[in-house]
Amino acid sequence: MLARTVLALSLAIRVYDNTGVSAADMETALAAAHAILKDAGIAVSWRDCSREACQDLERVGAAEIVVRVADAPPGSLPGSLGFSFVDVDGRSGTLATVFADRVRALSSYAKADNARLLGRAMAHEIGHLLLGTTHHASRGLMRGVWTSIDLQKEQPWDWMLSRDDADRMRRGLAARLRGPRQPATVVAGKTGVGSRFQKPQGILETTPDTTTARP
Repeated sequence: MLARTVLALSLAIRVYDNTGVSAADMETALAAAHAILKDAGIAVSWRDCSREACQDLERVGAAEIVVRVADAPPGSLPGSLGFSFVDVDGRSGTLATVFADRVRALSSYAKADNARLLGRAMAHEIGHLLLGTTHHASRGLMRGVWTSIDLQKEQPWDWMLSRDDADRMRRGLAARLRGPRQPATVVAGKTGVGSRFQKPQGILETTPDTTTARP
């Protein structure tokens, strides 16, 4: 695997769950995301701020991002599985959101593992933050369309980062560590987490019948 041939870079991720995902399902989701990123040569440390106090964390550092799990709000794009805040000029991002109810609907339709799909959606969003772009790959985890057939077939290569995406994510993370960056202020509360990062970009959009996911 790629992670065995390169020196892993470290990334800290805070997770804020506003939907009441069970501890077991969250553990499965984080394990799925962790494995994907590990294979890309990125060593992740997780802090579940839904189940432990994170008041001591006021700013997001250069090698740190925030993933929020929430239900899709009224007015959100129908079928969207989430979105990321990506600074396309600075080619980086800090905050991503995954819609747990939309993930649950898609996994239910495809009769797929909901927790694992949640973790894969997290990894996809994290990929956008590290890549600093809303563009998609033609195959692999960062492809632009996820179908219920993909979920049912469960082909390993559909849920892995391509070598090119992994290399670019590592370069993006390395650039964060090298360059000066004003940390984003993060405020946590019952309604979620806010960030000063700009330019929200929708990703993982699904059709209304929830049979596909189209970033």
